Amino acid sequence: MENINKRNTAKEKTKENKHFPYRNLINKKKWRVVDDSNGKSYGEYRNRKNALDEMERLNKVHVTDEFALESLR
Repeated sequence: MENINKRNTAKEKTKENKHFPYRNLINKKKWRVVDDSNGKSYGEYRNRKNALDEMERLNKVHVTDEFALESLR
């Protein structure tokens, strides 16, 4: 029985992806939390849920509903 060197196993694939883990996030939408009154930006997020959570937190801190969600490409 021949001992064959197996390539592209799951372990090797994880080693290859270790250096660039955000490969699947390229060309996806970003979301920005913006204050409508003065146009100030409060951060950019890859996930819409994270942006909505940040808006909710900012509404509690600043006690205002002037925050909006802006989609970026």
